[in-house]
Amino acid sequence: MKTSVLKTFQTGHLLTHCYKYSLLTVLILFSCASRAQTWQEMLSRKDANLFKVQDAFNKAAQSLRVDPSKVKGYKQFRRWERFWKSRVDANGNLPDINKQVQVARAYRSVSSKAKMLTESDWQLVGPATSDGGSGGIGRILTLGFHPADADVFYVGTAAGGVWKTVDAGKRYVPLMDAIGPFSASSIAVSKSNPSLVLAGGSGPDNLYKSTDGGQTWQPVKGLPAVTSIFIHPSNPDIIVVSTYKGIYRSVNQGISFSVVLNVEVTKIIQKPDNPNTLYTCRTDGSTGTLEFYRSLDAGVSWVKTQSIANGGSNPKMAVAKASPDLVEVATVNGSALKGIYRSLDAGQSYTQYFIATNTTNFLSYSFTPNDNGGMGSFAFAFTVNPNNPAHKYIGSVNTWRTLDNGSNWSLANRWCCSVKENTVHADKHFLGFSPVVPNRLYETNDGGIYVTEDGNNWTDITNTMAISQVYHVSPPPPTHKNVLSTYFLLGLQDNGSKKNLQPSNLWSDVEGGDGFMSAIDYGDPNTFYTSLQGGIINRRSTTVGDAAISAKIPGRPATIFDTRFCINPRNSKSLIACYNDLYRTYDQGNSWQKITNNLFFGLEVEKVEIATADTNVNVAMHSGINLMRSTDGGLTWKGLVNNIGGWIGAQGLVDVAIHPRDANKMYVILKQAVAGKAVWKTTDGGSTWSNITSNLPLLNYTSIAVVDGTDDDLYLAADFGVFYRNNSMSQWESFSQGLPVTFLNELKVNYTKNELLVATYGRGLWKTPLKVIPNEYKSGSVQLLNGASFAPGAEVQVKFKFNRLYFNYDNQFALEISDAAGDFSKSTVIGTIASFNNEGFFKVSLPANIGCGSSFRMRVVASAVRIQQARRVVLP
Repeated sequence: MKTSVLKTFQTGHLLTHCYKYSLLTVLILFSCASRAQTWQEMLSRKDANLFKVQDAFNKAAQSLRVDPSKVKGYKQFRRWERFWKSRVDANGNLPDINKQVQVARAYRSVSSKAKMLTESDWQLVGPATSDGGSGGIGRILTLGFHPADADVFYVGTAAGGVWKTVDAGKRYVPLMDAIGPFSASSIAVSKSNPSLVLAGGSGPDNLYKSTDGGQTWQPVKGLPAVTSIFIHPSNPDIIVVSTYKGIYRSVNQGISFSVVLNVEVTKIIQKPDNPNTLYTCRTDGSTGTLEFYRSLDAGVSWVKTQSIANGGSNPKMAVAKASPDLVEVATVNGSALKGIYRSLDAGQSYTQYFIATNTTNFLSYSFTPNDNGGMGSFAFAFTVNPNNPAHKYIGSVNTWRTLDNGSNWSLANRWCCSVKENTVHADKHFLGFSPVVPNRLYETNDGGIYVTEDGNNWTDITNTMAISQVYHVSPPPPTHKNVLSTYFLLGLQDNGSKKNLQPSNLWSDVEGGDGFMSAIDYGDPNTFYTSLQGGIINRRSTTVGDAAISAKIPGRPATIFDTRFCINPRNSKSLIACYNDLYRTYDQGNSWQKITNNLFFGLEVEKVEIATADTNVNVAMHSGINLMRSTDGGLTWKGLVNNIGGWIGAQGLVDVAIHPRDANKMYVILKQAVAGKAVWKTTDGGSTWSNITSNLPLLNYTSIAVVDGTDDDLYLAADFGVFYRNNSMSQWESFSQGLPVTFLNELKVNYTKNELLVATYGRGLWKTPLKVIPNEYKSGSVQLLNGASFAPGAEVQVKFKFNRLYFNYDNQFALEISDAAGDFSKSTVIGTIASFNNEGFFKVSLPANIGCGSSFRMRVVASAVRIQQARRVVLP
């Protein structure tokens, strides 16, 4: 490998993976950074370069002489890096999202016109319910209130666009699923014409306008990322927006804009009794000076009224109609609270009336704010009660309030460890009072929307919103396993790991933090595994007990932010975990062995797969270096990358999948696909590869899945769409009908329901019936009518039942019995029957030499697996 390439990826992997605060979530971030925060400013740019951001972060850590994990905002950087690492080009440049959305839409349109006989039917799975407290389901940036109707408000999410409620939060509807992944950090509703709504943020475009209350949206072209919006209350043609490149003003309701202040600001706020007086402020990133500006002509001209050296950064402004000349501004010092400034003369002069100390740092994790930590550089909100400005609220990890103008403060809510009514998710992004109902205060954070009437008791009103940023989905084990579970697991950004219980579709929290990969023990459905950032893997079980099994791995191996592991498909007690080398356990994590030595030059392994057909075949991946394969259970490894069409140096790996029936057959995806070189296939263990990209559009491909029991049915996820093909097809088809236009992270097959699952980044988990039903079914579709036990040579009667659509196609059904270990690869056919109505009976004699045991299983195999419109099996 070339030294320059290796150096690039070594630099990148000192810190690894993150996206939370980037293209779609930039707008509440680090608006006014100091020199040490240059990397934080870079995260907020559409033109950010991965390698430059990584380098800037490293230099910041070096200048502070600390371990990178100790740098403020480290977790947010890792999330950003994790997301973009698989999407940047060879030079580290972020893709043009607007262009990719247009490509994906065009492909969907062409496929729709082709009128395919079988089309996808994507439906939301969730999560869309929350029990409140510290759990939550997703990150919300802001609210936009109807000026006269308290039941109507708009919600700005981190990647799921704008949502609307007309019943005060009992139910929400998404408004931007067809637009693309838009992050709305500011929403404004016209006071004189409430049907006029503007949403600003970052996405395919940075400002959208609706003239029908959010039913339809038109993009406003040419603006940088928008951070706040002002609509003149009596003349809605006048619109002023703040951006990361200055303030822009329109006099024709957004048809065109002109620059009126060429400095970077993040908030425009109106004097309550005079819409022609506007305020803004900023922190000069080069000097650290806090600067205040004012306009007296509705944004036409701006004057700097005051500068305060070392005044703090990330300023949050608030006004109160009860004191119209009052302006208050809270700032941070790094991640801790700096203080609060006040103007009593309509923004002409400011004085700091509250100076934060180590005992009054209300952005701290602590419930007694006696440190200088916190999350103020990216999660920070401030407001005053418009009817009583002595009441103020500050939020970051917890939310604090004062009722006496800052003399005394108390906790308004906690991020954990309290009664449910007082426990609210951390990472506050918005605090705002209803313009209609006095004292009704809303908070948005990384969990959802919470509301209080008294400042003490909070209610989560996020239910019916599906906005989770899902990293991974773990469906029930495939049908050939011994035990069939009734739940699956999700790993969510900042909302932990969740369990979904079937068929009730009930959700529950099983892990906090960033939930990553999880897995269900197919030998014991009461045992499952979850993982968190930093390489933490936990085993949760009612049979063997909970344990932090990663703590038992010898040493402290480095790992990617997105912790990875897998379960051996033939031995449920054996797992392999990915760190800077691979580690294996044979006893569910009670003990571990290191099985590789500098597999990727000491860099972290990003994925490992164990072949179902031959568990001695293991595949390990590092996106920027190599794809390695072992045929002896991990003792020796061979690189495969040089055989794949010369991608090294131009592209990197994103995903690899091994065929469930053939360990020599594999599929790989290359990142940010060069035209015609996205997907590759091998049938000889990687010695040679064939390009099966064919007609795929130029998108970022993220995940690939091959379906067992079919003609090698392949499903491919890309940002903004899913694609399908099999061995009989020379081209791919769109498989995206009903799916929001959004980022897609991972595809998985749920064999217990014959459906495809896709994890989105901002719109939760979605499902669709498989295009082709696999030709085998779980043993639950077979019922022994004469009892659960039987003897060799005995006559048994077996009943089975399928969906009626599966019949009347000359289908033939065979009854098979497994070997004594429950393995169907050595199954015996003991009866056949032709299709008829909607259920069938086998009356057969078991082979006399079948043997005895409790692990035998039966299954029904259908001959016609390509029945049009047959989508799923209805199991008794």
